[in-house]
Amino acid sequence: MRYNLFLFLLVTLHASAQISNVHQSVNNGRIVIIYDLRGSDEDFYDIKVTATNDNGETITPRAIVGDLAVVAVGQGRSIWWEMQLDGYTPSGWKISLAANKPLDIKWIFVEGGPGGDYYISATEVTFDQYDKFCEATSYTKPEASFGRGKQPVVNVNVADAVAYCDWLSKETRTTVRLPEEYEWIYAAEGGNKSKGYEYSGSNTVDDVAWYKNNSGGQTHEAAAKKPNELAIYDMSGNVWEWCGTSGAIRGGSWDYYEDNCRVSFRFDYKPYKRSNDIGFRPLRKK
Repeated sequence: MRYNLFLFLLVTLHASAQISNVHQSVNNGRIVIIYDLRGSDEDFYDIKVTATNDNGETITPRAIVGDLAVVAVGQGRSIWWEMQLDGYTPSGWKISLAANKPLDIKWIFVEGGPGGDYYISATEVTFDQYDKFCEATSYTKPEASFGRGKQPVVNVNVADAVAYCDWLSKETRTTVRLPEEYEWIYAAEGGNKSKGYEYSGSNTVDDVAWYKNNSGGQTHEAAAKKPNELAIYDMSGNVWEWCGTSGAIRGGSWDYYEDNCRVSFRFDYKPYKRSNDIGFRPLRKK
């Protein structure tokens, strides 16, 4: 028998996310929670659940499943708590939800490109982001030539980049992959906001790129230079970026001169090789 246990509204703000229209009921001995998640279409969120009983005791449920991890915005998201498996009865509990942004990837919408609309990461994948994948899957962490954290990941070949994209596809329940060259170029040019710059975001290379003359012989933290017209960073300089799976790289790097940082420049590299000046940037289709 299904009946309403509580009906209440909870709004939690975190990284521009809103949880609203939270309804809970009991169905077959479990508490069912239905909620709406509002926020940016580019982002995904983890949902933290807490339960408070009539005595004021607050716990974090363990026997809980549903739309909890890497949840896209939308209506009618659902969670089930098998409270009896946690040693509790279903009566007397009030559920609270909070949204957190776990993957820390900012997706930029690229409209009107050849082949259609898509999202692309605002930055090259950082060690923080790649290490999270390695820890979740026991994948071998790449060597960090210039430090980890917000430095762009390096020493990854095409297979490594594809493995990350495949994991991210499962985590986000969307299609994540390496961009094809034409997709990368369109985004680097500034998409439908392009001003026709030689480099991604400027005709002055030092404004937007870390390259041989200003890098000090190493990578730099992502998004330290000016972005391009779409608010995408480092598509010129810092590290080369794998495009597709054939071995094409684009964008130049900290170890190359300004000519190699031009949007129009391309280079072929062995897809199975790793280098301390090659990383990647994922593309996502809805």
